[in-house]
Amino acid sequence: MLLIFHNILSFGIAYAGMSFAEYATHRWMLHMNTVVGFFPNTQFVKDRLKDHAVSHHSHFYKCFRREDHPEGKHVGLFIPVSFYVYLLIAVGGPLLFVDWLTAAYFVAFTVGHYFVWNKFHEVMHFDTLPWYVLVPVSGWWFRFVEYYHFLHHQHRNKNFNAFLPLWDWLLSTLAEETELDRLVWRLVNAGEFVDRKGRPILTAPAICAALLENNQPERRLTCSSTIS
Repeated sequence: MLLIFHNILSFGIAYAGMSFAEYATHRWMLHMNTVVGFFPNTQFVKDRLKDHAVSHHSHFYKCFRREDHPEGKHVGLFIPVSFYVYLLIAVGGPLLFVDWLTAAYFVAFTVGHYFVWNKFHEVMHFDTLPWYVLVPVSGWWFRFVEYYHFLHHQHRNKNFNAFLPLWDWLLSTLAEETELDRLVWRLVNAGEFVDRKGRPILTAPAICAALLENNQPERRLTCSSTIS
């Protein structure tokens, strides 16, 4: 009985810890200037903020499941392995001296987050359906976190948790679903190329065709990034 309680407690502490690391990084490093304020001369931190808050959320991915720019579709999409190495050293290491089982669960959550969340994030934005999102357990979790993350794209100051929800509830940043969110989700699932307000998005070829029809052949787009 004591071993069972130890496992449950260690699992819960490790889950809460990794969930907070995910939340804090996403909110205060990737969407706000909080971390930049502590490290104003660190280009790595500035680049991560720009890649995620500006490029991923504003310039690219106006449509949740589609981005035509061949390079832009990858910007701000993956959490670098250095982040997880830092977590293992800064949190997992000290935990070994407190409780080895909690440390083991934390390492498992950290490694799992690197592989599973990065792949889930890619799949939901690239609109692909590999086998692991179709099987019962992982498929259910994928569908849950996909919609949870979709609401984050609808409301950028909400749903900072991504793969391990907890702290959005505790810190009152849980997104409240609206009728517009449900409408956009239905359109996206129907294969429509729409922005977060449900408006159709013109691709670069469509815009070029419109310019030609309006006798503006001298104007050319240099990339296929979506423009709303």
